[in-house]
Amino acid sequence: MKLFVFFLLFFYSLFSWSQRPELKFIHISPIEGLSHSFVRNIVQDHKGFIWIATANGLNRFDGYDITIYKNNPQDSNSIISNDVLRIFKDHKDNLWVGTNKGVQLYNKEQDNFYFFKETENGYINSIFQDSNKDIWVSG
Repeated sequence: MKLFVFFLLFFYSLFSWSQRPELKFIHISPIEGLSHSFVRNIVQDHKGFIWIATANGLNRFDGYDITIYKNNPQDSNSIISNDVLRIFKDHKDNLWVGTNKGVQLYNKEQDNFYFFKETENGYINSIFQDSNKDIWVSG
């Protein structure tokens, strides 16, 4: 009887491991609506949106459609530059965006950007959060 239970569990484990979920990959390019083919950074937020930093705007992909955020000189709450270098998600799920003109914080409720800090040389190389929850930006 013990041998039967062993074989039953053995075969069950084989079948359960073979039932892995199928992964689906989608190729996104300017043909599908991406703002530029030069992708610098990709982040997924808590809602499942994929944020893509490109040389010509910030793209948000929901699995079906792409929303492109670009600078609008008449709107002070638009992204400060189309040259998006870095995206960082902090512990509170805030999205920090580094461009060639500085750092901005994405406002989820109003779907716009708060200008946080301009850098001396402009270019943001990295955005990081330490164990004390402080945000560090290098330019």
